[in-house]
Amino acid sequence: MPATPELADRLKQFVSSGAGSAPGIHDAFIEGCLSEAIALVDRHTGTTYATGVEPSTPVRVSPVPVEVLERAYIEVGADLFYRKSAPQGVSQFTAVDGSAIRLRRDPLDAVRPMLAPYLPGGFA
Repeated sequence: MPATPELADRLKQFVSSGAGSAPGIHDAFIEGCLSEAIALVDRHTGTTYATGVEPSTPVRVSPVPVEVLERAYIEVGADLFYRKSAPQGVSQFTAVDGSAIRLRRDPLDAVRPMLAPYLPGGFA
């Protein structure tokens, strides 16, 4: 499913600390991060899209409630967005000691606990 303008706006506000528009945030990059986030989260949750009453409007089929799913899209999209400023997973903030901070490698790490109650267990 393509990123909707509403979700792209929510992601833009999330990564700009609610300022609405932050310098350096380009709509195409935000939409790309969101599209990738949707693909990753949908694959993890088994979310699919069926043809609705009108063929141009897909219907989301997911075990996860829409509100939780959209929040996961935003969280993963933000993680993908911030990777731009952390090459090789290392980000340097203005710390007194100058230490680097390693960011997560898996963008789904932050949302797995949020999605877990809605997904089947991995037991055999």
